[in-house]
Amino acid sequence: MAAKAKVSVTVDRTLLREVDRLAGRMTRSEVFEHALTAWVRRRGQAELDRAIGGAARVGRVIAREPHPRRGCVYWVHVPDEPGAKRRPAVVVSPDSRNRLASDVIVVPISSVLRQAPTHVRLWVREGGLPRPSMAKCEQITTLRRDRLVPRPLGGNIAASRMVEIEKGILRAIGIPVS
Repeated sequence: MAAKAKVSVTVDRTLLREVDRLAGRMTRSEVFEHALTAWVRRRGQAELDRAIGGAARVGRVIAREPHPRRGCVYWVHVPDEPGAKRRPAVVVSPDSRNRLASDVIVVPISSVLRQAPTHVRLWVREGGLPRPSMAKCEQITTLRRDRLVPRPLGGNIAASRMVEIEKGILRAIGIPVS
């Protein structure tokens, strides 16, 4: 049995009368302990929901990845885009960060194949992409995890392609790369 602590609380008299009426055989201490336990569980559940994008709630059936994975392409809902456009984006933040943070760092992907020093060509089916595309490294951004569709489009983008994306990001922020 866990050690108990005696606590004094101030409660509205009307609420206390209602507690006494509804408690049945429970003591006031048992009622308050039960209520506090439920409150702590709800609070913990809310924090867990925020941390993993809302998929933790009991009774909710979602096949969600444990966390977004670096090098995977996801459909994302980009804020401030006309028509609330959904577009693919590759996750570039490290998995160690993705496990803990409520947001991820992504590079948006476009099917408009415009060459630029900060654009990286991605082939059809690469990362699950439905058509040839460009990773637009100059548009690197941070998005809340709930802006990502729960599952990636396909497997990881090749490590060599991720190196190209990293170089594109460096070019975008003015760091010379070979």
